[in-house]
Amino acid sequence: MKPMKYARFLNAVAKARLASPLRGLVEIQQRAVPGSLIALSTGMPNTSCFPLSSAHLYTRKGKKLDLSPLWMNQGLQYTMSQGHPEMVEWGKQLQKRKHNPPTMDQGLHYMNHPGKMDLCVTAGSQEAMCKTMEMLVTYGDNILIETP
Repeated sequence: MKPMKYARFLNAVAKARLASPLRGLVEIQQRAVPGSLIALSTGMPNTSCFPLSSAHLYTRKGKKLDLSPLWMNQGLQYTMSQGHPEMVEWGKQLQKRKHNPPTMDQGLHYMNHPGKMDLCVTAGSQEAMCKTMEMLVTYGDNILIETP
């Protein structure tokens, strides 16, 4: 089976978009050994200044979820553009388990392939739809929209 070439669906704006160098610095910071790096360039707030240090949440069924200081610091801090790394990895594993798309294969033949599937976590469905439309639709394109 030939791999799908998704790049053909992208509009000119999406094809010309480059990654932000500042967002690349966030990724470097997150991969660094804690305490080994002092970065003054990306506006990362000092976690000791965060107003919350931990949280205890309960589901309606009474299940308790404890957010440790480490998890609180990670949750309140800036993260990579793609989303919180653990959340992105969880989403990828869910996709693989439920749908097993062929372009998600971790084999060497897909590692740098332009059709390799990836995943991005957004703040909500409206943001995801907006980003998708900005990437695929060009001014003047005809689109069909379902209305209630």
